[in-house]
Amino acid sequence: MLALPSLHPAFLLRSADGAEGTSKFQTTVANDFRKAWALRKRRPLWDESVIWEKKNGRLINLFPDVSDVARFCREVVGHRITVDVETTGEHPLDCKLLCIGIASANGRAMCIPVLRQYGNRYWTETDQHQVFNFIRYLLRDPGTPKNFHNGSFDTVVLLAHGFPIGDLLTPWGDDTMQLHHVIDGELPHGLAYCSSRYLEIPYWKDDVKGDVRWLDLPDLVLRAYNLRDCLTSDRLIEPMLKEARKYDLEPLYRKELECCAIMTGATVRGIEVDLQRRDDPTPDPRAELTDKAGKKTPNPDYGRPLGLGPRLREDRDRALATMHAITGPGFNPRSQNHLRYLLFEKLRFPIVARTEKSGAPSTDKNAMVLLALHAKTEHQIKALEGLIKYRKADKMLGTWVEGLPVLYDNRVHPSWKLLPVTGRFSSSPNAQNFNSKIKRIFRAAAGHKLVSIDLSQAELRVIAYLAKDELLLRMYQEDINVHTANACMLFQIKARVLDPKAPLGWKDTNAATEAFLHEMCPQLLGLRYEDFAEMKGGAKWKATRTLAKNFVFGDNYGAEADTLFDVIRAKRDPDTDDLLFPDIDLATIQALKILWERIHHWIPVWWKRTTHETQRQGFYRSPFSGRIRFFRGGFQRNEMLNFPIQEAVAAVMNDRMIQISKYLVQTMGYETMINMQVHDALTAEAPERHVKLTKEIFEWVNAQPIEIPGIGTVHLPGDEATVGDYLDQV
Repeated sequence: MLALPSLHPAFLLRSADGAEGTSKFQTTVANDFRKAWALRKRRPLWDESVIWEKKNGRLINLFPDVSDVARFCREVVGHRITVDVETTGEHPLDCKLLCIGIASANGRAMCIPVLRQYGNRYWTETDQHQVFNFIRYLLRDPGTPKNFHNGSFDTVVLLAHGFPIGDLLTPWGDDTMQLHHVIDGELPHGLAYCSSRYLEIPYWKDDVKGDVRWLDLPDLVLRAYNLRDCLTSDRLIEPMLKEARKYDLEPLYRKELECCAIMTGATVRGIEVDLQRRDDPTPDPRAELTDKAGKKTPNPDYGRPLGLGPRLREDRDRALATMHAITGPGFNPRSQNHLRYLLFEKLRFPIVARTEKSGAPSTDKNAMVLLALHAKTEHQIKALEGLIKYRKADKMLGTWVEGLPVLYDNRVHPSWKLLPVTGRFSSSPNAQNFNSKIKRIFRAAAGHKLVSIDLSQAELRVIAYLAKDELLLRMYQEDINVHTANACMLFQIKARVLDPKAPLGWKDTNAATEAFLHEMCPQLLGLRYEDFAEMKGGAKWKATRTLAKNFVFGDNYGAEADTLFDVIRAKRDPDTDDLLFPDIDLATIQALKILWERIHHWIPVWWKRTTHETQRQGFYRSPFSGRIRFFRGGFQRNEMLNFPIQEAVAAVMNDRMIQISKYLVQTMGYETMINMQVHDALTAEAPERHVKLTKEIFEWVNAQPIEIPGIGTVHLPGDEATVGDYLDQV
C-alpha cells in the first residue's frame, strides 16, 4: 500500500526559514507517519462506489439524464448536501460553469453537467430548463442544509448562473475551508490537505494536474474529480466539527460563516470604476485649487493628464528617461540582470542584502531603502529616485489600470476571504492597499453615496486594555489627543501649531490634552510642559507627530530598537513615495524606546506575561473571540505580541460588521450593503435617501461598549462616519 504524505518532502526541505519553516508542519508529518503505519496491512477506509453506480451500462451519477436528476433531487431534499462547482477559473461572476457536484449525507451523490468537453452543451434546451429548475429548487430549499469547501467562491458562481443559495447575506450550512481556518489558522486550508489530515481518501488531485484547460478535460475525469471533491467535503464535516467543539471554537466558526456571507454579498455588489478618471488623457486645466474654506493654492498637477492611467504612464516614462540618461537607451528596469549591473557595477553601490535562494545581490523594496542611505553621487541619487518612481508607477498601472478586472457592469468585484491567521479579511484584487490616487477612480453609483467609518486608534486602545496601561486608559477616557500627547512627551515639544479653526487656536490639541501635559510631564519626565520648546511650522509638527505615531505602534508590538529603526526609516509617503524620516538614526530610536517603556511600564510587563503564558500552555487564546493560535512555526516573540492585538481588532470589526449588516437589511432591505472591509474600516454603498440612516447605524453600533472576559468593559469607538461620492472622500 502506497501512502502519500500531505505535503511533498521537497516543499518542506525548501522552507525559506529552515528549521522554523519545517517545524510549522511537524504535526502534519507525525500524522502522516501514523496513517502510513495504520495502512501497512489494510486498504484505506474510503468508499466512492456511489460515483461508479451504473444503470444499463451507463454511469448515471456522472452522465445523468433528466429522470436521474429528478430522482436524485427527490432522494436528497431535506438531507444535508455538500456542493462543489467546476468552472473555467476566471472571476466567479464571469466564468463558465462546467458542472455542479452534490453529495448528500444519506449516501447519494451526482455530478450535474452543464457543459461537455470543449464547451459543448450537455443538455437540450428543453431538458436543461427542467434540470436547472430541479437544482434551483433543491438549492433554494430552506430545509436542505447546503455545505461547501470555499463557499465564498462557489456561492457567487452559482448565483451568477441563476442558482442562489437561500437569501443573499444568509450563511450557508457548513464550510470545511472556513472550519479548518478556525481550527488551525496557520496550516493550509486546501481540500487535499484537509482530507489528508482527517480522512483516508487516496490522493485524487493529480487527476487534473497540469496545464490542460478545464474545458479540455475528458468528461469522465472532470466529473469523477468533482464528485470526489463533494464526497471529501461532506465526510470532513463531522471530524472537523468534533475538533472545533473540543476547543470550544464552534461559536467562532458560526460567526465566521456570517462574516463570509456578508463579504460574499460585497463581492457581488462590488464598487464602480470611474473610467473617465482612470483613462482621461485631457490635460488638467486648473491652475489653482480651492479648498472647502475658499482658500486657493497652486495646482501641482496643472497641465498633467486628468486620468490615472495616462498620468502613471507619464510618470513611468519620465522615470525611465531619468535612468536612460545614466545608463543609455538599452536599460530595462524590469530585468534583474540590468538592475544589478546598474546598481552594483556601474554606480558602485555596496551589496546591502542578498536573495535567500540564490544569494544574488537583492534589488527588492527593502534593499532600495538601504541603498538610499549609501547614495552619495548625483547619478546614484537620481538613478535610485528614477527606479523607485518607475516601479511604483509600473506596478500601479499593471494592477489598477491595465490589469484591473472591470466587469460588464463597470464595477470591480473583489473576492473577499477570511483566511489570514489574525481573522482579518483579505481580498483579490487587494483592496487593502488602495492609496489616495487609486481611491479617486472608485465611486458610488449614480444616486448613491459611499458611507465609511474607521475605528479610532483601535490597535493602541486594544494594547491599553490588554496591558492594563493605566495612563493610556486614562487618556482615552478623558478625551485626550493621544498622538499629540505622545509626540509632546517623547520629543519635549509643545503642540503650538496655529490653527484659527481649532478651539484653542492650535492644531491637534484640546483643553484636556493641555491640562494632562501640564499635570503629567513633571511626574513622568521631571520636566515642566511650559518649558518645552515651541514647534516652528506646521510641516515640522506634522512630521514629528507622524514619527511619534509610527514609533509608538512599532514599539507596542515588541519590536527591538534595530528592527524599529529599519521599519521607520523605510516608511514612505504613499502619494509621493519620498522617505518620511530620512534623517532618523538608531540612537534616537533607542532613546525613544527607553523613554516610552519607562512611561508605559505596564506594556513591557504585558509582553513578558503574554510570551510566558503562550509558551507554557502551547497556544494563545484570544479573550475577544476565543480564537486559538498554536504558533506552529515556533514561538517567535514578535508573532506572540502581534497576534493578540491584530486579532482583537479583527474580532471587533467582524462582530460589528455582523450587527451593522443586520440593521441595514432590517431597515433598508438589500438596497444598502457593505461592500468593503479594510482592516479597521467599513464602507457601504447607500441610496442617497438612506445615507443619513446608514451613517447613524454605523456610528451607533461602533459606539457600543463590549464586555470581554478577563478584561471587563472595553470601548473601541469609531470616528465620525464620512460620506462621499468617491472612495478618496470617505
